[in-house]
Amino acid sequence: MNHFILTRVGGALLLALAHVACSEDLSRDHGARPWASDDSWTDVQLEAVSDANTHFASIIALAVGRHGAVYVADWGHPGVLVLDSLLAPLTTIGREGEGPGEFVFRTNLQTLPGDSLLVFDSRMKRVTVFPEGRHDSNRMTVVPTYVSNLWRLGGSTKKHLALSLYLFSANEGPEADEEGNNVYSILDESAQAMELDSILVVPSIDALVVRESGGIAVGEHPFGREGIVRVLPSGGFAYVNTGALSVTVVDVDEDQTTSFSYPTVSTPVSSEHVESFTREQPFFAKALQERAPYTWPPVVGLAVDDRDRIWVGLRGQPGDENWEWAAFTRDGRHVGSVRLPSGFRVQVATSDKLLGVASDELDVPQLRIYRVLWNDG
Repeated sequence: MNHFILTRVGGALLLALAHVACSEDLSRDHGARPWASDDSWTDVQLEAVSDANTHFASIIALAVGRHGAVYVADWGHPGVLVLDSLLAPLTTIGREGEGPGEFVFRTNLQTLPGDSLLVFDSRMKRVTVFPEGRHDSNRMTVVPTYVSNLWRLGGSTKKHLALSLYLFSANEGPEADEEGNNVYSILDESAQAMELDSILVVPSIDALVVRESGGIAVGEHPFGREGIVRVLPSGGFAYVNTGALSVTVVDVDEDQTTSFSYPTVSTPVSSEHVESFTREQPFFAKALQERAPYTWPPVVGLAVDDRDRIWVGLRGQPGDENWEWAAFTRDGRHVGSVRLPSGFRVQVATSDKLLGVASDELDVPQLRIYRVLWNDG
């Protein structure tokens, strides 16, 4: 089971994740789904799939406008793709470059009140806001250099949530970092001045680290844990580390932090999966094998809809056709769950739709929209 420890140090909330390798029989102690009752399932209907002629390389970020337009940042496209509510392509906003309305690396997309579009470029350290219906913009703000990602907070505030990454040092021996930290800070309305230097400090994404001759190589961990943040429409944000079904909710205006958690079943990573990765990435084989055996992260995604419901994706067992996506209130009350195809990751939620990314039979990214058929209509 994975355990989270929350403490406050110097005004900051420190969230430490300790991976404890043990398995739990939830069917005996907690029930198979301890967060829900057996009759809590809600049906879904596949509403749209992206056009086969709209090719994606690797989708970085998604956003949805109030009239259903879908905005996509993808490695294979230099601008922001605009699709209609059924995922048919409409146009492109911006292009590659460093001038007004241009991007080098789009890290985040977010629709704002009035349906304007915020685009954060982590390489340029720049926020650009495009008014509704406009493909050009002179509303650009350069943010501090330590900002790696940025969101506009909801509710009455116009402050910003900033992510700073403090990863691995190239030092060897006792001074070498075994893991880095993600530090979340609050910036003011201008996104240029800091108001709170560390509202949340959490471990960074698990990675494979190889140190040789004073240098360092960092690779993606195929079975690693990562932190996910989503902004809540009513204010504040939700955070989850995929190593446990444990959600932290931070209310910035009220300076309050709450959390809820439920136990999950540990699913071992098979030796075949480990061997497959070492064949594909032999450089990191030793780093991976040193810490085996592994379990799969039980959480696969996080989304927040416009009714402040917090959606958490839960990994199923090997061979399961569908995985559960469970919706919770801010205080952790379960309000419903849906079954979605395994491997599908919800990235954006509205009151009755879930937008996310799946891979087709050729492992090419594909967008899908599912409508949630809530029992209350």
